[in-house]
This record gives sequence, C-alpha cells and structure tokens, in this order.
Amino acid sequence: MNYKRYSIAVDSLYDELEKMLKNKAFDNKKIYIFGTSKITTIMISFLKQNGIVLAGLLDNDKNRWGGKLENIDIYPPQILEDYQENAVILIASSYQSEMIGQLEKMGYKMLENIIKVIDLPELMKDYSFVDRSGKQEMNDDQIRECQYGIMKFLKKICDENDIDYYLAYGTLLGAVRHHGFIPWDDDVDIYIKGKDIDKFADLVNKSERYQVITCKNCNDYYDQLSLMIDTSTVADINAFPLQATSGVSIDIFPLYGLPEKKEELAEYAAKIKKMESEKWSHIHEPAKCIETTRKIQEFISGYDYDVEKYTGFILSPYYIKDHLKKEHFSEKKYMTFEDEIFCVPGDYDAILKTIYGDYMSLPPIEKRTKRHYYKAYLC
Repeated sequence: MNYKRYSIAVDSLYDELEKMLKNKAFDNKKIYIFGTSKITTIMISFLKQNGIVLAGLLDNDKNRWGGKLENIDIYPPQILEDYQENAVILIASSYQSEMIGQLEKMGYKMLENIIKVIDLPELMKDYSFVDRSGKQEMNDDQIRECQYGIMKFLKKICDENDIDYYLAYGTLLGAVRHHGFIPWDDDVDIYIKGKDIDKFADLVNKSERYQVITCKNCNDYYDQLSLMIDTSTVADINAFPLQATSGVSIDIFPLYGLPEKKEELAEYAAKIKKMESEKWSHIHEPAKCIETTRKIQEFISGYDYDVEKYTGFILSPYYIKDHLKKEHFSEKKYMTFEDEIFCVPGDYDAILKTIYGDYMSLPPIEKRTKRHYYKAYLC
C-alpha cells in the first residue's frame, strides 16, 4: 500500500515530557491540560504511566464541560479565574495563542504556570521528516484537479458495480451552495455504505493509478474512514499525531447504522471515544494501535445500515451531530459538481441543516481557510 507513517512529531512530544519529568516540573503542582484532543490523550497516558495525577482538563467547548476524558473531569477555563500559584497548565494545541492569552489575562505566566509542551503550529509546518529534493510541488489548482479526477473514477467504479455513494460534508455543501468546490476548501468527502467498502477497495485496487487504503488492508493506517489516493502523486501529511506519506487523496466515510435513541447514541459514542483514547495512548506501539483500530471497526460495523433507522459517522469532526435519519438517503438525487453529475442524498437539505445549521450563509472571511496540513508532489 502507498502509505507510510512516521513518528518524529510524537517522539518530540515524548522528549519534552521526559525533560519535564527530569526537571521535576510536576512536583508539588496542580496539573491541568488545556484541550481535549488526541494529543491530550497521549499526554494523559504518559503522565499516568509516570505516576502524575491530573487535577483536570480545560476546554473552551461548552459541550464538553462536565464530561470526562480518560476518567478525568473536563472544566471551563474559568475555574482558574482565582489565581492558583501552584497550578501548571500544559498546552499542546493548534489554538495555543488563544489559550495562552486567556490564561495570561487570569494572571498566569509563561514558564511559571503555563508550559507549551510543543509548538504545535510550528511543528505542523515542519516537513523535514521527508526529503523531497528534486520533486515538483503541486499547487492548489493541481491538487484540486487531481482530487476531481479521483472523484470521477470513484463515480465510474460505483456506477459500474452497483455501489451506492453520496457526496458528503463540505463536498455536498459545495455542490449545493457553489455547484462545485467550496473556494477555500482543500479536501473531498464521500459517503459509501460500510458494507460496500471492502468490495469498492478491491475493485479500485485493480487499477494502475488509484488505490483505496483502509484499516483492514494497511497495517500502518489507524482510521475508520478510508483514503482513495492517486498513486501518480506523493502527499506528505503533517497533522499531529499523524505524519504520513501517501498520495493526493479523497476521504471515504463509511455509513453504518447508528442507535436511534439519544441515550443509546450517547453510550455508543462513549464506547467509541474510549476505544479511540486507548488507540492514541498506544501511538508508539503499532501492534496495539492496529488491534484497537480493528476493535473499533468491528464495533461500528455491528450496527447494520439496513436494520437501523439512523446512520452517520460519529468519528467525523461533527461527532454526535452526524446522526442522520436513514430515510434522508432513501432517494438518490443528482447534482452538478464542477462539470460532472454526482449522486447526493435525496434529502440533502435535512442533512446539511443537521450538520451545519444555516448552511447557505457564508462563514466570516477569517474562517474561510484551509483546514488540512499536507504538501503534494508529482511523481
């Protein structure tokens, strides 16, 4: 498979935590971590293994307040408004500037109370984990043209083999609102029923140019969504904790069934999040990572699309908002995307409202930015 994972970024995180342990930065301190991302899970695991007890986690997302991650309580940052001299807040986040600003307004100081474990934004700009000397870097238009070519090949394979697919997320929104790519978007999202993913991957992988990577056919790949790549390109991905090389790709999200009732959905989501945390806590143990990845795969595929009334992908960035009535997909519609016709869910309006709310309104200019970290090259 055209997919290779690197551990340089994760190694740098562990190195910094080891230095802090050696320098006794945690001794007699009340330790918090600001953020509840994958990187937080990795830090929690490291600290637990070294006997460090956390006072709590901080997050600006009010939907997370009162919840837990790895059995540690999640609080709003405001719990630290009354200055605590012995508090140490660890930060390793792409939102580090905003977090540091919040804490400094409360009286906390860099190095004394606030510790930037790694500079994540800078780390994600550093592509020195690979050498691309002599390679021609692709510009945005070339990448988009390549992604569009992958889309058209996906459509061809699905149409010829009776496999249902639908434009999803920002790609669906782009079709409805822009009749093509969202001008500032930099990826492509497709839904395919989970039960059809293996068949689809086998068909695509017979081609000379395209390839589908799944957690079943690639031991280095730890995600439930699949990648469909153009092997005539090379793409280096740098999104902590993921550093990898594949090709220019589009994302394929599996549609399995989901529990209908809210309390059952919450339980389902909690189980997945627990397994996800377990996976990332073993990021330096590939065998355990792939074992947990396949455990998650077995769990989500246990909910049959044909049986349940709801579908979606809880591991998407939209979490439990991605809880969609299956009837929204019962009728197929077709819509122009750039200069080609693609399949969309029959009630795409209901799906987009569920995920985005007022989806026809453009976001503020400052939010019209790329969200992904990769560089691509022609082979």
